[in-house]
Amino acid sequence: MNWDYWKDYLVYYYVLKYGGLLLLLIWAFTKDPKAVNTIHNFNFEKESRSEISFMSLNMGFAGGMNNLDGAVHSRGKIKRNLQSIADKVKEHNINVLAVQEIDINSRRSWFKNQVKFLAKECEFPYVAVAITWNKKWVPYPTTWKLWKHYGKTLAAQAIFSKYPITSQEILMYDKPKSRSTVYKLFYLDRLTQFVTLTLPNGKTVSVGNLHLEAFDKDCRQKQSLILMDYINQNYQDKPLILSGDFNAIYPGAKDQGPFPDEPKIDYKEDLTLKNVGKLTFLNDVFDATKRSESEFNTFPCDTPNRQLDHIYYSDHFVMENSKIDTFLPPFPSDHRPVISEFRLR
Repeated sequence: MNWDYWKDYLVYYYVLKYGGLLLLLIWAFTKDPKAVNTIHNFNFEKESRSEISFMSLNMGFAGGMNNLDGAVHSRGKIKRNLQSIADKVKEHNINVLAVQEIDINSRRSWFKNQVKFLAKECEFPYVAVAITWNKKWVPYPTTWKLWKHYGKTLAAQAIFSKYPITSQEILMYDKPKSRSTVYKLFYLDRLTQFVTLTLPNGKTVSVGNLHLEAFDKDCRQKQSLILMDYINQNYQDKPLILSGDFNAIYPGAKDQGPFPDEPKIDYKEDLTLKNVGKLTFLNDVFDATKRSESEFNTFPCDTPNRQLDHIYYSDHFVMENSKIDTFLPPFPSDHRPVISEFRLR
């Protein structure tokens, strides 16, 4: 037997195998340099009324109830779900829309620029975009069936406005320490975006749009403390609406899980919303005595059993009314929207 031949063969085999895998990983987590946090202007009419009709929605990239199943959702499904979300926005005459999990250029949603679609369909002249996921290939779900992976993913949080957006600030959070290095390389970024809006009367208000950690309670609680400090330092004396997917339920909720749809997620003794509640100048749009009632649940959209999505507002506003709305099946997202109307004092 020619041992030199087999030795060379094995060397080349492992170099190609592991070298190729390394190159694949390097390519996969590189970013699209054209994807930046920015404010877009479209040629639509500005809002003339100063009353704010506000909606917060985790739209799950319009992937519907099974958006986490992986693979590419059908083009028709994505188009139908986007239209359903746009119709809901127009139904309530929303002039400020804060969304989480919106795709800009992703394989899983047929590379549809969902930001441009909603801006044009709902005639929003201003959109602030904060990039949350920018990877050439996301290997989720964990399977060797590559066609089921998300693949190229460019996603964001976005605030759509019919009032001029004059500035944007991004508060970034660390990724869970409990996860592996490789996991964190491909995991989305968690952040809160803050924008400044100018109302027709010349007054300015701030809007915060967040999406906190979903799968690691300790990490989520730490993010809430960072958020508290940031708001205390920068927005304590400013008109502020804070909204988004907090991925947390109130400590006093009647049912704290585990829930059948996500049995591994633990909400017990979660201090996330308790920490946010220490910002005493912010108010929940729902009466504190009713927070645990099922009518305020937002997730999952078809049979909601907990409220993950919230809107808070500072004392500078009068809150006229608020509601949890829903969509008609087939549901375009796994979350229900929270809708509120505000008037600046």
